[in-house]
Amino acid sequence: MNRLLFLVRIALRERPPEEAEVHTLCSWDEKDWAQVLDQARMQSLTGLVYCTLSLLPEKPALALSENQFFSLVSRADTIERRGLRMAEQSQMILQRFRDAGLHPVLLKGAATACFYPKPAFREYGDIDLFLPPEEFPALGQLVPEAVSSPDGACHFEQEGVDVDIHKKWLDIPCPADQLPPWPSSEATLLMLSVHILKHAIGAGVGLRQVVDMAAAYRKLDYSPKSLKELYAKLHLERWNRMLCCFLEEYLDTPDRIYPGERVSTGPLMKMIQEGGNFGHYSASRSRALSRRPIIRKADTAFRWMVRLPFSLRYAPRLAFSSFFSLLKGNLQSVR
Repeated sequence: MNRLLFLVRIALRERPPEEAEVHTLCSWDEKDWAQVLDQARMQSLTGLVYCTLSLLPEKPALALSENQFFSLVSRADTIERRGLRMAEQSQMILQRFRDAGLHPVLLKGAATACFYPKPAFREYGDIDLFLPPEEFPALGQLVPEAVSSPDGACHFEQEGVDVDIHKKWLDIPCPADQLPPWPSSEATLLMLSVHILKHAIGAGVGLRQVVDMAAAYRKLDYSPKSLKELYAKLHLERWNRMLCCFLEEYLDTPDRIYPGERVSTGPLMKMIQEGGNFGHYSASRSRALSRRPIIRKADTAFRWMVRLPFSLRYAPRLAFSSFFSLLKGNLQSVR
């Protein structure tokens, strides 16, 4: 994992690697590269690995085999094409909604690609949008094929792209007047932090979501004091202290929120290593995802229980709110 993190740090810096870093890359053998490329695939970071190699000033003596090299280039080309297509689809959907008098806002991955040095190489899943709750009734005519999800969102497919529409830009139990204005830098960082946490207390989280946070911290202009106060007010300070320590320790992200406050990042690193992107690459989760929906839901519930000690330590309010919200949505869906 340290080698993959080494490559990601270089990709996020937006400048060619230094001579010592090139020397390090040249010291890796073919087995090292095989491990790095496999980890990059599981963490959905192959695009960033390619970006790092494309920054090299001249062709170094890397131990990549011919098959590894061409596989990397092919995969990176696929990622770039999909990234460009997803960006185009995002803008088309936003314009379609705006033309209908609605006020959509991009969320999650689709909203973070712009923070990367080369946005198209940020691997996409689906497109997430926030739409004010009062505008949801208009979806019936605008997108008649949209169907409701257990969590209250709606989803539909446009030209092979999955689109999720959410009534909340932040799914967290707190009064709206305690939240920062949306959109804003503080709101974006809070959204990304909670997004990582919700997956961490559920099926699992991978490195890609954490790298999203690192890229956002690097690009956005925000008030560290206001953000720290916001995390404390929402009872997310313990979680964000660990997350910020992880970003500083492994991704060279400036620590301006919790200066000098060091905590162990082991629980987060262990989770990332065990499950990969969204926890999909753990053996049991991989098996569950290939089976019936009821099996997938049972596996998610089991994982929530297994992560309960983590959840109670870092975000007890969000953990219980998320669990009961999901339980309520699933009960309503079977009526």
